Amino acid sequence: RCWLSDEGLAPLRAGVGGTGLLYRVEGRARRGDGDRGGEAALLRCELDGLPLHEASGVAYSSTTTGRHHACGHDGHAAMLPAALALLHAHRERWSGAVCGLFQPAEETGTGAHAVISDCGAMAALEAAGGVNNAFALHNIPERPLGQVLLRPEGTMARASTGLRITLRGSQSHAAMP
Repeated sequence: RCWLSDEGLAPLRAGVGGTGLLYRVEGRARRGDGDRGGEAALLRCELDGLPLHEASGVAYSSTTTGRHHACGHDGHAAMLPAALALLHAHRERWSGAVCGLFQPAEETGTGAHAVISDCGAMAALEAAGGVNNAFALHNIPERPLGQVLLRPEGTMARASTGLRITLRGSQSHAAMP
């Protein structure tokens, strides 16, 4: 049983890209022309812990052996349902739609591909009206509470799939390279 169910929300689709969930909240306010339509945005969060043992000792440490929410995946997976519940509770005040995607396998780099390759999820999203924009955020736990970091252009807090450096040179002593 999911907390969002208690808030009156049911997934548009479960099992997205493996273990993901897709929600859609419709605003009910009418725009100036009387239409309740409008653009739809997709908000994404990851939901998997890292495959690491957590030894932080903090009160909210992971209780699952081999799972660690080092960069705040627990925060991400809490912010999205809170946003969806808030939007749902106030849907009379806005128009358009907001979709919420709980994406699996973000850390392995396979999750986005699995979601996009999930034809059932893409068909469900398209049948519900599609999306015009997609957004994700990353929390940085060491920043002060309430601080928001923005970058006007480009990617911020992006993972790397690897880096290979080849050095060519002459041998030397480590103290005098």
